Amino acid sequence: MTPTAPSLWAVRLTVPAGRAAAGRIAASEAALEPLAEALSTFELAGGSAWAVEALCRRRPGARRLQALARSLGLGAAEVTAVPARDWVAESQRGLAPFRAGRFQVRGSHVGYSVRFIDHNGHLLGFTREPAENEQKHQTTIPLAWLHKDC
Repeated sequence: MTPTAPSLWAVRLTVPAGRAAAGRIAASEAALEPLAEALSTFELAGGSAWAVEALCRRRPGARRLQALARSLGLGAAEVTAVPARDWVAESQRGLAPFRAGRFQVRGSHVGYSVRFIDHNGHLLGFTREPAENEQKHQTTIPLAWLHKDC
């Protein structure tokens, strides 16, 4: 079986902290932006440098990146393949059920979207499907009708 090519590449330029950092960060962002699907800038641990990182669909050529880094007075650009991940499943792992009064709210990825414990201690559950004209990722569920009957 042939391994599949990565769908994204991360290109990182490291800008040393200091008086000239802001200008070099802006120049790095401007230089990487045409290559990028997404661009981020963040301080590296310890505050000694900043990373300007671009996520690219195609791996940029090594010569192009070397010339770009040299023109900015920076060290070599780091290029790494971004491993394929199921980002939806990854984010859902962090969505634990929680209680709000008598309501237990949980994502449909772990069962019912909402569970309600009535006055007799019975557990009721339902998953609300979005109406035809609603977006696929519904984030609010009207619970007033449940509350008034209990």
